[in-house]
Amino acid sequence: MFALDPADGSEQWSTPVAGGTVSLIATGDALVRVGGRVELLSKTDGELQRSAEIDDTISPDAGKAVAGGRLYVPTAGIGGASGLLVYGTG
Repeated sequence: MFALDPADGSEQWSTPVAGGTVSLIATGDALVRVGGRVELLSKTDGELQRSAEIDDTISPDAGKAVAGGRLYVPTAGIGGASGLLVYGTG
């Protein structure tokens, strides 16, 4: 993954993309990468700010949402049960 300067298109920073990345969401001063983990990355330099393991299966077709400083991630649990994981982004 990499960030480009909107003025001239030059690369500002880059970081490897973890296998299994399902979504990338921009919010406030951070980027949220969702895969086997939820990772909060700095928009400024791509540095990992914090992360959390996901114990459930992420629903790849379901939308993720950010509101009120929280990330909402729909999941498809064991036996087809569904759920919703909530993570702070601030």
